[in-house]
Order: sequence, then structure tokens, then C-alpha cells
Amino acid sequence: MSSQLTLIFGAAMHKFDPNLTIEENHKQADEIGFAAWEFAGHDHRETYRNSGRSVAKAGWLNFERIRKVSEALGSGELVALGVSPDDPNLAITELPRTLFLDEATKISEANSAISGLERNYCNVRICRAKTSNSTSPEKPVPNGRPSHLTLIVKAWAALKEEKPNFLNWDKGSQNREIQGKVAALNPGKFPGSSRIGATTIRRHRSKRPDLFQ
Repeated sequence: MSSQLTLIFGAAMHKFDPNLTIEENHKQADEIGFAAWEFAGHDHRETYRNSGRSVAKAGWLNFERIRKVSEALGSGELVALGVSPDDPNLAITELPRTLFLDEATKISEANSAISGLERNYCNVRICRAKTSNSTSPEKPVPNGRPSHLTLIVKAWAALKEEKPNFLNWDKGSQNREIQGKVAALNPGKFPGSSRIGATTIRRHRSKRPDLFQ
């Protein structure tokens, strides 16, 4: 893996081109492993190179790369293109962003596969979005849609009213309740068993602790 990563270092990820067909974009997009490596950034790559022979550290860094890619796919910064075996025509399709808001979604570098929400996609490749759809508390969300922070804060407020002792719960339990409440309050945004990512909740709580008191 290390030698492979060294060989591909320096190449740029494909950016989705709306002037091309989805099949052409898929051909030019990157395999999951390369996309994760490139998207992780220079500091991460240097840390990986300096990890030596530590299998544990290398494994953790690999997990972090996939986690970052999953978050970026959920925010719209990256786009995943692949084939759904459920489609008899085996057509290339863009994987829905809601897929990556569910913590149960699995991403397999080795098999170029992503599964979640009772769907399985194969031959998956990843590219950058032409224009990032990523949102943050400091920026307005396109099309008037509420940001994840807004959804989380509303869920927090509702849980405080419903559960008198909620503020005394440990953060892990609070975050799990927030996941369920966000989904319950926004069934259109989180269909089926999909949930907002626990990492997303932790990040917003860390950045804006003043909103969670």
C-alpha cells in the first residue's frame, strides 16, 4: 500500500465536469483509495510516511482517510459515481448524499464498493464536485436548506424540553439521542434508517459549545 501511495502522490483528483456524460466523468474519476489519499492532504500523507512499520498507526490513518472522504461525500464536496447491482442496465449513477449521513454505510477500498440504506454500489469512483456544496455555520446554505448545525441545535432544544435530565447525560448518549431526534424532525432529509453522522455532531458541538448549554 505504501509504495502504491508514493507512486500516485502528486496527481490531482478529477473534478466533475457537467459538460461530460456521467459515464465519461466516471472514467476520469478516481478509485476510492486514491481519492482518500489525495483528499487527506499533505500533512496526513507525511504522517503516514513517518508511521514506519506501525500497523496500528497505519490502520488508524487509513480509517481517518475514509472518514474524511465519507464526510465530504455527505456535504457535497466530493461526488461518488458507481453502479447499483439493483439496476438491470448497470448504469452509472451518482450516489445520493444521504447515504453518507448514515453511520452504518460501509466504504470498501479493496472492492471499490459502498453499501448503505439497503443499497449496494460497485465499481465506485470519486471526484471533486464542480462547486463545493459543503456547508458550515459561517456560510449560508444554498436553496434555503437548513445547515446541519441548525438541525442539531433544534434537536438539542427539543430534547432538553422532552428529557428533564438530558443536560446531565454523557456526551455520547446525548449525541445518539440527537441523531434520532434530527431524523425524526427531518424525515425528508433522513429517510429510512439514515442518520446525521456522530462526527458531524461532535464537530459542531466542539466549534460552538455556547449553543449546547
